[in-house]
Amino acid sequence: MSLSMGKMSMMKRLTCSSLLALVMALGLSAQDRAVAQSNDGPTFDLPRVPGVGAVPSSGSTSVRGAITVGPKGRFKSIRAAVQALGPGATLSVAPGTYSSSLVLTEPVSIIAQTPASDNCTALARCTQIIPDDNKVCITIRMKKPQDRVRLSGLKITPKGSYRSQPCIILEQGYLVLENSIIQSTKHYPVVVLRGGESRIQNNDIQGGLVGVQVDVASRSVLGEEAGHYLIGNRIENNETGLRVNYSTKTFAFLNLISNNSTYGIAVYDGGGYYAANGIGGNGQGGIYIGPNDQGPIFASNTINFNGASAITTHAGERAQFQSNTICGNGGLAFSTMASSLEQALMNPALGNIVFDNPVGSNASGGLFRRSRNQETSCPSVP
Repeated sequence: MSLSMGKMSMMKRLTCSSLLALVMALGLSAQDRAVAQSNDGPTFDLPRVPGVGAVPSSGSTSVRGAITVGPKGRFKSIRAAVQALGPGATLSVAPGTYSSSLVLTEPVSIIAQTPASDNCTALARCTQIIPDDNKVCITIRMKKPQDRVRLSGLKITPKGSYRSQPCIILEQGYLVLENSIIQSTKHYPVVVLRGGESRIQNNDIQGGLVGVQVDVASRSVLGEEAGHYLIGNRIENNETGLRVNYSTKTFAFLNLISNNSTYGIAVYDGGGYYAANGIGGNGQGGIYIGPNDQGPIFASNTINFNGASAITTHAGERAQFQSNTICGNGGLAFSTMASSLEQALMNPALGNIVFDNPVGSNASGGLFRRSRNQETSCPSVP
């Protein structure tokens, strides 16, 4: 089933003003709000999560003024088109399989003519990119930090069962990655954000050592604090779903982060805002927070049916948790060495709803606040 007709049929349209309301509700700074309401981010297609209705996604894959790439196009390969055309080109890529390892240094849009599909066949044709052996498929290294790359509707898959490089690396520039399927193997991360800024939206990100790894966000040349925005993605079947190293400007809203073999989200010496995500069915736990003083904020997430503790933190951690639903996990709701954090989490004013987790040595292991509806059951993982 195609991403647009299947999984994207479960999407809900959220305008920038709605996203801005969510951002403001989380208490973000004026600079962060400026990023959220940027004119460059039109509307967001968001996945279905508990409490959010579902309506069909709308939109067109047609691209005006684009150069066609494909068997009947002006260029037969994506690489040849990128090398021949100047900055700002838009490539409309016909269905087919393209063997390419691209290093993008000039702004460009690469847009598939048909939606990405789990199964690229004669009946469900899609635009598939397979990288050269042991090379990164797409490296974004803009000459100017304000230049942008848009990748839309693509399926990017490894060649063979071993990947010695990530699928996508962002080093400098602004990346828009949307409506695509990106797959790797358990040897390297799928997407690595080493710098720049990004909006990663409505993608399936699967099969890697890490689904998305955020190393750092560069300071925006537009004057705001830069950030990496992950919105409405399915991040599944990796070892770790989302790993944040050092970056304080990671914003993850309405993602489904599930069925990863270790943790759904792991934050190491990083901060950020994580809101309205479904974090469930991960092997070792929902959220892991290593020692750091950046104070990540988790609000209105559903953290359920993970194999061990829902949340694992270390002493001295400044994380904040508010209005999360934490239920049905195989271990404690909160496994923490920070007694002050545990006491804060148990504060009813924070609105965390915790039930149906094993009771252990931590006071927060079991029922410290149930749903107002005592008959509420823990939602299943999609």
